Amino acid sequence: MRSLRKVVVTEAIIHILEKDAGKKIISERTVPLKNNENLSVYFEKLIQEASEEGAARAATFSDADPNEPFELCMKMFRNPKAFIPGSKVFGEKFYQIMESNKSIGDGDLVVCRFNADSESGSDFLAIMKLLPVGAYRNVQKGKAGSGQMYVDLEVDPFIFPKDINVLQKVALISKPPSKDRAPDVLFLDKQDKRGDVAKFFKTFLDVEFVRDNAELTLNLYNCLIHSLNDMRETLTPALDKYLGDKIYQIFTEQGIAALTKKGFLDLYEWAEGLVAPPTVRSWFAKDLKLEFQNTKKIFLDLKLVERYTKQRAFYGQVGSKFHVETGSYNDLVQSVRYVANQPGVPPYFEVLIHTSTWREDTKR
Repeated sequence: MRSLRKVVVTEAIIHILEKDAGKKIISERTVPLKNNENLSVYFEKLIQEASEEGAARAATFSDADPNEPFELCMKMFRNPKAFIPGSKVFGEKFYQIMESNKSIGDGDLVVCRFNADSESGSDFLAIMKLLPVGAYRNVQKGKAGSGQMYVDLEVDPFIFPKDINVLQKVALISKPPSKDRAPDVLFLDKQDKRGDVAKFFKTFLDVEFVRDNAELTLNLYNCLIHSLNDMRETLTPALDKYLGDKIYQIFTEQGIAALTKKGFLDLYEWAEGLVAPPTVRSWFAKDLKLEFQNTKKIFLDLKLVERYTKQRAFYGQVGSKFHVETGSYNDLVQSVRYVANQPGVPPYFEVLIHTSTWREDTKR
């Protein structure tokens, strides 16, 4: 479900949830989208960007019986008339959680039905908690109790579209392709400051988190780079270059094709295959064991990690930074050497760079 493409919102309903003011407005009908292209595109942008976020977590509904959120989502998928009452249930439940959780601030709860191109199918639900700032303001329209009252968002076309910061929490749920398969679920929590994302979504939708291929691939990248950073002071320039190349080779189309002939990467086979001293191979194996526990083989997802491996970024002391396209790294960086035996001089890294130009940037 990650990296959704061609997102098209077909239905949307908006509820105002403001616990601090004791204000709860549950819409009785969907917001008209036919003549409101700005709003449709706005929701579609938020959904697509959320699906591309590396911080998004995969999950599945728990085996609890009954699992009310699961049953509610299935009704909303199967019966178009269940969309509005289902969204009301989610609005009421979200408000109840807000009342007992001071860390969740006021906002609008938007429930959408949308189509998209994805391996998970083409029919989806999105449940988004938005902070109405800058780009739009919520407006109640119609008389309450008439069956026609709804909340609309009036978008300022001169500010819109705002970035994803207005999106505080989102759950993307795919319609399962068969009765035997549970729906895929993807969560993003921009408010998660203390690791409470799992707790919140378990309460709200009764789900269990899983590490999908995209998350495993990103975790592998982070693990290997952190291992290399931790060993860097002990490496020769040649070994530093070799290990960096071996890591980044994994996350290319050619590398994945070469390393995953069976469809997966064997973590410890990769570590043992390094042409490096036993201490280096053991260091990688130790860190891989800590990160992946009993998982020995993972299926790599190239799409997500491409954004993290297009450039190599290095940080030195006093805020110094160096960014270079991965494919050009070896042309520019000739060697990295740790110098620790200069009398009266603190240890330092000596980085030799060859570049045909060297200009100071005036942009700040």
